[in-house]
Amino acid sequence: MSKKHTGGCLCGGIRYEITSEPFGVFHCHCSMCRRAGASAFATWVGVPTDAGRITKGDVKVFASSENGRRGFCPTCGAQINFVFESDPGRVYFTAATLDDASAVTPESHGYTNETVRWLHIDDGLPEYDGNPPAIEQILE
Repeated sequence: MSKKHTGGCLCGGIRYEITSEPFGVFHCHCSMCRRAGASAFATWVGVPTDAGRITKGDVKVFASSENGRRGFCPTCGAQINFVFESDPGRVYFTAATLDDASAVTPESHGYTNETVRWLHIDDGLPEYDGNPPAIEQILE
């Protein structure tokens, strides 16, 4: 991933930029990510909070759990980002909303114990029943 990447929602009401290399890119199969993204899993790009900013529009925030805050477009509903309340120094953007989603390469799968039965993971990436170790270390 180069130094600056941009992304946004389906309707164009929300735009953002990332100005650093990610510290982690991973697929999350937890039920909350699946439901929030209306998909079999969500792919997250983690960066320091000061390296990811909204450049257009106002993201609506939903407390999806005691520790999780999900940002989404109030017009089209696209999930944009996620922040752990216990770790406000990092933000996770949905890779699918990057203008060039191919610019990042996922490194692992998290919460594979919650994967939908009809999805077969065969990409050779490491699989974890919870968060990938890099994320788990941050949250400890």
